[in-house]
Amino acid sequence: MLLIVLATAAALLVAQAAHQPAAAEPVLYDEELALEVYAAGFCCRLTGMEFVGDGDLLVLQKNGHVRLVRDGQLLADPVLVVETTPVREMGLLGIAKSGGAVYIYYTVPDADGNPLSNRIERYSWNGQSLVDPTILMELPANTYHNGGAMATGPDGQVYAVIGDTGKYGPLQNKGPESIHPPGTTDYLDTSVILRVDPPGPYYAVGVRNSFGLAFDPVTGTMWDTENGDDDSDEINMVPDGFNSGWEAVMGPATEEGLARMAGYEGYEYRDPEFTWHRPVAPTGIGFADFGAGEYDGSVFVGDCNHGRLYMFKMNQERDGFVFASPGLQDGVADEGDSLEEIVVAEGLGCVTNIRTGPDGYLYITSYSHDTVYRILPASAEQAQQPAEHTPGDPGVQPEEGGGCLIATAAYGTELAPQVQMLREIRDGKLLPTESGSAFMSAFNEIYYSFSPAVADLERESPALRAAVRGIIAPMLYSLSLMDLADGSELQTILLGTATIMLNVAMYAGAPAAAVLGVRGMVRGRPAKRVAVAAERGPA
Repeated sequence: MLLIVLATAAALLVAQAAHQPAAAEPVLYDEELALEVYAAGFCCRLTGMEFVGDGDLLVLQKNGHVRLVRDGQLLADPVLVVETTPVREMGLLGIAKSGGAVYIYYTVPDADGNPLSNRIERYSWNGQSLVDPTILMELPANTYHNGGAMATGPDGQVYAVIGDTGKYGPLQNKGPESIHPPGTTDYLDTSVILRVDPPGPYYAVGVRNSFGLAFDPVTGTMWDTENGDDDSDEINMVPDGFNSGWEAVMGPATEEGLARMAGYEGYEYRDPEFTWHRPVAPTGIGFADFGAGEYDGSVFVGDCNHGRLYMFKMNQERDGFVFASPGLQDGVADEGDSLEEIVVAEGLGCVTNIRTGPDGYLYITSYSHDTVYRILPASAEQAQQPAEHTPGDPGVQPEEGGGCLIATAAYGTELAPQVQMLREIRDGKLLPTESGSAFMSAFNEIYYSFSPAVADLERESPALRAAVRGIIAPMLYSLSLMDLADGSELQTILLGTATIMLNVAMYAGAPAAAVLGVRGMVRGRPAKRVAVAAERGPA
């Protein structure tokens, strides 16, 4: 199958079919807005942020360092360092504030760096550093699906979301007979939105994994983003007592899914307000308050797979969205539906968090760019004109992007360095060229015909995941050749062809040579035995 994919893609790569290039760096699709770099110079992957004091911005680095941005300048020393393991979906994951208190969510490692727990701590902000820590919660942890997004309600109540951490039990809409892993008892406090401070009953259950919580400034209602499995990423309005449906349902529920759902007293299921059929890995969610224009009161959502910022216009009741595009009016982005109406920006890298600043503007952390971006009205005095771009039609991009399903399942997270490398080569080296765009279009047609099934098998078998990691490791190493591409069509074709030929040699040539060698050895052995027998003569 790999050879078929490589051969087909190689043929189309050199054909240079005409395709509109995708954005490889930040670009806005609306002249009324401007995008600027608010703060840069971070390291170690940004996962969240929160405004404190008089506009000071605390930014989380996955490695456990909390950094301070004051007046747009990143200060040299961290204001807090916690011990954590910043790999896969572990690390320093969430932050929120309420009054003078700041809340931190991070993964606590054991002596070997393995996840011991997810911890929520409360600190005081003295204007210079975070002090007086108090441990509030110790939660289950795994290398993936730890969640970590935090938000504060209009009444000062602090909330946090935790994913299923790979454990399936009653809180994942499963009966006692279906608990996974068998015999586990630490499924409690997973797949839920927690009341952190003050503590209380679960706010919501049945959440697979989430990287985004926010409150509507008009109604005070909670909203979240939720990552699906191989399909059906979601945006949900989350009333108190919400059941998001996992593991029985992702996306709009079917009768079969509803029948599988466990019944929880006080928790009620409702369909998501929007669903992406093909995964985009939605992350941060927020509301802008620019002071004028169609953007105020709309929902903004970032994603990790494509580096996009989406905008969704609210209906009059503010419990759903309105769309002009007929393809989106069912609330589902299906294959072939144009996303032009809702894509505001691209090229932001893996977005992890969105916050509304004291100025009403949108602030965005980029996991892969280690940068805080700001989006504001173009008419604002402090807006800087972004570099000129020739953006493509975002409505055609869903066919070009992809969830890297097999690699994501193999490494357990969309944020794994190997998965990020694949996306960076795709978005930074291939899609900006006509030949590379044609390659990806043909590749995706074949890849998505079998990758969801393979990813399902991987998630069910740790041995298969390990085997797949071993199998694709040489391919990942060979793809480093594409780092040499300078963006020209000729270099993309030459280096792309060389990479494909190298993979053919590794995955087909080497095994073929080994088989031929073994066959030669087998054929030679009988001849030697016959010769020896002839020399000895009859017994």
